[in-house]
Amino acid sequence: MQDYFVEQLGNMVVGAGVVRLDFMRIEAGDAGNAGRLQPGLRLVIPLPAFAQAVDSMITLRDQLVADGVLTRTESEVIPALKN
Repeated sequence: MQDYFVEQLGNMVVGAGVVRLDFMRIEAGDAGNAGRLQPGLRLVIPLPAFAQAVDSMITLRDQLVADGVLTRTESEVIPALKN
């Protein structure tokens, strides 16, 4: 199995029974310039598996909040970095 690191979720598209999730990563910028978000990985997953994954992630998020590992503020939507 291979691991991929991504900064955040970008675009989501549903069609033909699958969900396409585009994940973004920060490309290094030039000296003095901040990096920019660039597409890093696209995950294509059948709708039933996507629904199961969302349920699992919500359960995990709620458990992390309950355990004090994550605060409710941190679990809210993170503003997208400027491209």
